[in-house]
Amino acid sequence: MDKYGWEEDPIDTQQIIRARTKLGQIRVWRFPKGVTTNINGLDFAGTMDHPGLYILLNGGGKDVYIGETGDLKKRLTDHYRKPPKELKDWHHVIVLNDGRNYAQSIFTDQALRLFLEKSLIKSIEASGILKPVNKVKQPPKMGMATKVVAEKTWEELALVLSRLGLAKNIAEEIGNEDEISIEEARTLLLKQGMTVDKVARDQLIVSGVQYFVRPGTAPRSSERGWHITLRIKPRGAMSTGKGALIISRGKGYLIEADKLKDWLGTKLWPIEKGKEAIELYADLHKEKLFSVKDYPELDLKPFRLSD
Repeated sequence: MDKYGWEEDPIDTQQIIRARTKLGQIRVWRFPKGVTTNINGLDFAGTMDHPGLYILLNGGGKDVYIGETGDLKKRLTDHYRKPPKELKDWHHVIVLNDGRNYAQSIFTDQALRLFLEKSLIKSIEASGILKPVNKVKQPPKMGMATKVVAEKTWEELALVLSRLGLAKNIAEEIGNEDEISIEEARTLLLKQGMTVDKVARDQLIVSGVQYFVRPGTAPRSSERGWHITLRIKPRGAMSTGKGALIISRGKGYLIEADKLKDWLGTKLWPIEKGKEAIELYADLHKEKLFSVKDYPELDLKPFRLSD
């Protein structure tokens, strides 16, 4: 990620620091609460709004408030006049955007901003350097095009956090784990030249063969990945070596039946009485698929549906 580079202006008389990535597009401002009205009339001035992200800091403490907005000037002015209840004593603010107004900025897309806000909160919290006081919000579903932009922007933004000393450089550990809709999964298969005959709630029929689509559910234990259950129907269908399992989350992963059969062996078929369901766990940070404890893991990277 050092490919983006880093450039920082000398601090000015109002204690405003301005920085940027050289080969990227992220622009950074850090300034005291007291100069909010001045910077609003200079850096974010004009008739057009400036969308972006911001981080409120409380002086020497560890608490931070992370937010997103379509209008930085208005939001910062609101926080200046009436601080958020979660961080009433904020002292400094860091602003992150691409330096463009609402008509031109990539941050105009609210889904993108919400994804990045969630990633900021999770990354800063995971680093343990600072403590976010507001909770992670679930972003709206994004289309494939927005996901590509979001992941690329987050990679650059994670470098910025590291440079600012706010978080460790863990962009790859956060990543995007949003669910892929059945229609998005269909589109990914079509791009690979496959023929999709039918779309069902949790299946795609590809050239007459069943492809079982499973996004997984959040596991009870934070140490395990997304929980995927294979019951009698998918187990029986894939035991013949035909069809596939699609993990419809993050980059999306298509594991063909013969690969799954080679990996699980007799765990897939025949079915033992009282053990009709197989429990799998997909760790999308490590891109590994797990079964029961002490069972070999399956590397998911070769099965990616998108980059």
